[in-house]
Amino acid sequence: NYGEPAAEESSPPSQPSEPQGALGMELDTLTPEIAKRLGVPNASGVVITAIQPDSPAARLGLKPGMVIAELDRQPVQDLEQAMKVLTDVKEDGVLLLVRSQAGSRYLLLKP
Repeated sequence: NYGEPAAEESSPPSQPSEPQGALGMELDTLTPEIAKRLGVPNASGVVITAIQPDSPAARLGLKPGMVIAELDRQPVQDLEQAMKVLTDVKEDGVLLLVRSQAGSRYLLLKP
């Protein structure tokens, strides 16, 4: 439930991703309902559903409920696209555009 109280949703939830091994985060599709609940209406991308302790994602300050809107300056269209990029992150990392109620910011996530 991404840190928020559960709410009735009109569509069944999608299956969240498996943990992103070296990066240490799980993702799910961002629906309009979830975006509104997270305080980022009109956002697109994927939502972080879990962060593994002591992972690169945790050290970068990523938290469940944050939205990844871009990967390497390319808009994230869906979970499948995000998974393709994030499973093949090179040593120099991947640039994330992260959105939350606190605003938007770019972060460099390295494995």
